[in-house]
Amino acid sequence: MSSRYIAAMERELVGLQDAVRGWSVSERALRRRLGAGEIDAERDDDGAWLVPTEWLDQEFERSVIDLRDPAVSDGLAAVLAELTNMSEQVTAAEVRAAVAENERSAAETRIRRLTDELETARAEHDRLQHDYSTLRQEHAVQADRLLRAQTEAEQAWRAWEEVQAQADADRLAAQALIDRLSRQNEHSQQKLWMLESLASRRKRRLFNRLADDFDRDPSQQP
Repeated sequence: MSSRYIAAMERELVGLQDAVRGWSVSERALRRRLGAGEIDAERDDDGAWLVPTEWLDQEFERSVIDLRDPAVSDGLAAVLAELTNMSEQVTAAEVRAAVAENERSAAETRIRRLTDELETARAEHDRLQHDYSTLRQEHAVQADRLLRAQTEAEQAWRAWEEVQAQADADRLAAQALIDRLSRQNEHSQQKLWMLESLASRRKRRLFNRLADDFDRDPSQQP
């Protein structure tokens, strides 16, 4: 292996075809700049040009995104981590809202059952009032049952109101969390759009530069 080839490997040199595939530049433009002596290039053992990748990165935009680039990989990792965290928080909020809804439904079921019992006790109480003279003792028992049923109904109602208030608070908190996460997601999307816009502007500048090169006097082109 020649010393020149070893030096080329250390400098990360690429051939013209690799440069065209890896960067937004034409072979004609590269040969023109080689002819003008603008590139500190070398030749391999077969006489083919080798161009430094460092110079290509400074002059042209890469055709594909290099995931090995720390800026690209770190940015993607941060966005993915943020989206994953937001998804987990949304899921947890939905679970809490579902639990609160189940508790509210259970409380409503208990209220309906106790209300039915209360209405039954009241109907029995009304019937016993007609037989008060002969069934006074039984009436007292039924009155006691009615009182207990009313007490349980009031307790159940208060419990339902507490559960309902908590369920409303949980739903509001969950909705607020979902809204906040939605704004964060929109903010992340805006950052991605900004990155894409920046990349597009760099490509437009490169296109304008290449267009200017092609618009020059043909007699000055190789």
